[in-house]
Amino acid sequence: MEKQGIACIMRSLVLLLLLHSPAYGDERIDCSSVAAYNLTAGYAEPQLVEVTWLTDVDGGPCRGARYRVCLGAAAAAACHDVNTTSWRGRTDRTCADYSVAVTAFDRGGGPLAAVNATFLSSPAAVEDLAVGSRTSSSLQLSWRAPPGDGCAEGYQVLWRLRTEVVNEGSAVVGPRATGYEVAGLRPCTVYELTLLTLFGGGDGAAQRLSAYTAAHGYPAMVTDLEVTRATSDEVSLAWTASASPCVAAYRTCLRRFFSANKTCWVHTTRAFTTPATLTPCTNYSVGVAAIDVGGQVSAEAPRSVATAPGEVRNLTVASRAADHLVLSWEPPVGDRSCLAGVELRVRGGSAARETVVTLGPGETSHRTSGLDACEVYDVEVTSAGPGSLQRSRAARLAAYTDVASEQASRRPTERLAVSRTQWRS
Repeated sequence: MEKQGIACIMRSLVLLLLLHSPAYGDERIDCSSVAAYNLTAGYAEPQLVEVTWLTDVDGGPCRGARYRVCLGAAAAAACHDVNTTSWRGRTDRTCADYSVAVTAFDRGGGPLAAVNATFLSSPAAVEDLAVGSRTSSSLQLSWRAPPGDGCAEGYQVLWRLRTEVVNEGSAVVGPRATGYEVAGLRPCTVYELTLLTLFGGGDGAAQRLSAYTAAHGYPAMVTDLEVTRATSDEVSLAWTASASPCVAAYRTCLRRFFSANKTCWVHTTRAFTTPATLTPCTNYSVGVAAIDVGGQVSAEAPRSVATAPGEVRNLTVASRAADHLVLSWEPPVGDRSCLAGVELRVRGGSAARETVVTLGPGETSHRTSGLDACEVYDVEVTSAGPGSLQRSRAARLAAYTDVASEQASRRPTERLAVSRTQWRS
């Protein structure tokens, strides 16, 4: 009993000591050791300020302390409660004097001494950043100073290949500069350029753009431009590529003779077919130019071309027999001044042969001959212009020849004989 009484007294003493320790005592304990100090404010990025401070809280009795950060310009301030020793916030004014205050609170909510700092907010980005001129080895940048009170202390120009992540070069210019020539570049290359506004607190806002360096002068003309096909409403062209290494596209322009209005198309292929919007029997001027990566355009390679007459209409089979077809059609509508003839093409039969017949411009029917009986033939009729490439789209139909008369009388007997032979077996 005596030993048990001593043990009970000892447990009571330990509990009493614990209850009066700082961890279990009054919540409003002395937490002066957690007051913030060594406050700094800097920019993590333009317009984003980072505030940090130090405390002695680690390992102490006030591990749960919290802080209030107040940031503002002039008399206006916005406050934020945090439980860490850093905070980030955005400044909404450029080149303005800001103040920041950090107040620590003990675990019971009691405020401790505040620590303060002031800083200048970053300037805005420059305006109207552009490439004014370019050569094969340089790009001339221009810009306007950022608006506001003008706290920029200078500008830093950075450049790199668009395909790379590491800057190839940089330069710093003064606060009154409104342009810079980036030199020593490669021709026919696209660069990523960045302009940073510098001030005492670090880098301000950035402006970026992509730009191409030019070739060595204007690109060379295309060569061997030729018309590969001319229908009644479209023209197909082909050419040999420009010898310049920086060509990125081609421009094809077309206009009617004696007209100042022209229509142009930009494309990347070395052949081109115009949209089907042209007029039959019309003379056009065509020009093809090369465009380099910097947008410089070569001289045009010229060519003239005439469209073909319109298509024939209402192609039909007027009559048929075992060895021939009589075909008929109507002439094209509209201008037929360039109609030089009609080309008739018949394909098919047991030998799959093709027959091509050229007819006069006034003919609207034709009797084919030498065809196989009871066969299907593909028929095409095309309007032809005076040139070998001037052909309208073809009018088409599938036609069959009739059964020969002797075949018609003989085939039932042959079928009957075959049937009897199969029956006897």
